[in-house]
Amino acid sequence: MNITFYYHNDGAIGLYRAYNPASMLKKYHNINLYELKELNKPRTIAGNDIVVLKSVPNSLLMSRSFYEECKYQKCKLYIDIDDDYFQVPESNIAFKFYQDKQYMEILTIYLQKADKLIVSTEYLKRKFEKYNKNVVILPNMVNLEWFKENIYHKQVRPKNKIRVAWGGAGVCHRDEFDLLKKLLQIKDIEVDLLGIDPQDLNDFAIDWDNVNIFGWMPLEQYYRFLWHRNYDLMYAPLLDTEFNRSKSDIKILECFASCKDCGALTQGYAYKDYKYNNVGIDYALEHLDELKAETKVYSTNRLLSEEIVKKAFLC
Repeated sequence: MNITFYYHNDGAIGLYRAYNPASMLKKYHNINLYELKELNKPRTIAGNDIVVLKSVPNSLLMSRSFYEECKYQKCKLYIDIDDDYFQVPESNIAFKFYQDKQYMEILTIYLQKADKLIVSTEYLKRKFEKYNKNVVILPNMVNLEWFKENIYHKQVRPKNKIRVAWGGAGVCHRDEFDLLKKLLQIKDIEVDLLGIDPQDLNDFAIDWDNVNIFGWMPLEQYYRFLWHRNYDLMYAPLLDTEFNRSKSDIKILECFASCKDCGALTQGYAYKDYKYNNVGIDYALEHLDELKAETKVYSTNRLLSEEIVKKAFLC
């Protein structure tokens, strides 16, 4: 069987929604991986049994010809979805993009015409079943091959401070910075903001004395960085909004896989199955060893599964 993925090569999305499943499928099938921009180049889809699109890229929005070509070539079209495109909040950097009427019309057509929609959460499955009857769940899972310990040494944790990785707000989730303000009121705590441009924080009145800002970095470097910084805790809050309910629990898995000895503290619907969801920062700091143990158990049960991948793409 020939399967081609067109994906976003922007880090986590490419890893969890394309590279990870492709690494399992290539044991038995011929797999091709192309960036979405490759759709603009002349390439016949003849010979493929399945084409997997990460969402519906800009290059297709003005045309219905791609799914018509798939049908003509007797090639199945799968669309992979990891966000609720119909509930994007104004605080999200992509809000205006998803307000374009023509975009939403073509997007809806593709969702309806696709042979299968592959989503990352149960919540998204329920949302998108109104557009397509064939919706399957492929959760974001951790492939530990990407998280092998490396030559970078672990920093010694500060003796008098708790080192916390902020796994919440970026430019896409600015509302969660109110939670950061509360976090910084705690004594003897050091917080790293990861993947954030300092210019995006100009409007926030925050005491920056115990805050370190680290901008965007390539995914492999990001995982090495988490290992190197040797965190006590990763705080991953998501405000309970319609949009955030579609999110996955990937921050817990990254916390375990990268840091090994780090507890995850979460807040929000996406983490509802995690024992220490919504317990509060004070509780987390008092029961840090318990959080670390639970993070390990929870994540170990979510390792990349060949069976789940095959069920999503081949059944």
